[in-house]
Amino acid sequence: MIGIMMHHRCQRGVTTLVFSVIVLLIVTFVSLYTAKSINVETKISNNNIRGSLAFEAAEAGVAEAMAALANKKRPLNGGDTTKTCDPVGLGVFDGSDILIKSLKDASNRVISSFKVTVSCNMSIESVGFSDDNSVARTIFLDTDQQVGLDNPPENPFTSKGTVYFNGSANIINPEGATTIWSGSGSYGAGAYETYIANPSDPDYPECMEISFDCSTVVSSKKTTGAGVDFIENDTTLANLSTEEFFQNYTGYSTSDYKSLKVDQIVSSAPEITSGGIYWVDSCYGCTSNFKLNGGTFGCSIDHAGLVATYQPISSETKCEDEGGNLEPIIMVVDGDFDMTGGTIYGAVIVLGDFKGGGGGDVVGAMMINGDADKGVGNIRVWYNSTILESVDEDESPFATSGGWRDFE
Repeated sequence: MIGIMMHHRCQRGVTTLVFSVIVLLIVTFVSLYTAKSINVETKISNNNIRGSLAFEAAEAGVAEAMAALANKKRPLNGGDTTKTCDPVGLGVFDGSDILIKSLKDASNRVISSFKVTVSCNMSIESVGFSDDNSVARTIFLDTDQQVGLDNPPENPFTSKGTVYFNGSANIINPEGATTIWSGSGSYGAGAYETYIANPSDPDYPECMEISFDCSTVVSSKKTTGAGVDFIENDTTLANLSTEEFFQNYTGYSTSDYKSLKVDQIVSSAPEITSGGIYWVDSCYGCTSNFKLNGGTFGCSIDHAGLVATYQPISSETKCEDEGGNLEPIIMVVDGDFDMTGGTIYGAVIVLGDFKGGGGGDVVGAMMINGDADKGVGNIRVWYNSTILESVDEDESPFATSGGWRDFE
């Protein structure tokens, strides 16, 4: 009897042991599963944090690129991304600027980084990275800047009235086949010559897409008279009011443009010191007309003007050839303008009459609301669409519609 009872007790101990082992295995499996779940959740949480840091880094890169573009303004490359340009002053890499930067916390520990590429057409690609580079986020952004001319002209010299040449003026358009557009006639008594893009240029007509890339050929001169480059007696142009003429190029009334877009209102040439939009107060037909007889405007260095034989090729201007930085201007002369010297890089809009008896150079274009019948003497006007499109009133670039995309 005692032996039988001992045998049952031993069996009850084995059952307890087996049960304990099973419970222990279950607890172990649950613990392992819980630990794995916690590990996965931790990784997910860390990845989310790193993803957020990477995205914020990408946004920081966009902000830095936008600030750099605002400082440097529109790159002067004619929109040709095959040419080198320097949109934000960071150095040229295959036609684009690349900026790589690390972001650090208060203890100087790297928490993220970004790589930004700014193309010549002002498109931004910003890639943000987490601290360990395991997560990346990319933002693409197409940007633009508001320009001072809403509708730039397509020829170098426009006059709503009559154009009279009484000297050796040169009107040059390497980007097209027109030079003079007038609401009345154009005639001359001097040795003037006008130039258009040369159809014999081996790169014609593609070269006209880039400023100063085409060679030129004489189209009109005193001995042969007006050629195909003259558009004369345009009644539509002649019948425009001053406001209509001005709005055609700027998109604004004179009062709105003066109050909303002009950087500085001046009364004399020395007050024009850098790139921007200037409104020159003058008066119509009075003795206090705006006079310009020297100086360089729209270029960081001063030079004595362009020489008569100078033919810019390969998209550069005399300003750049001499080591200067282009800072084009828009000059609105609220009255009559008498130019006897000086060099202007940009657009000149004259609300009165124009007289260019002594000379001077304009690289960009001239638009005269009145007559130029008092003599377009020895002035030279070089058409340059890149300069006309690069005078930015608003230094802050803006994202174009549909131009923002982000990817993991």
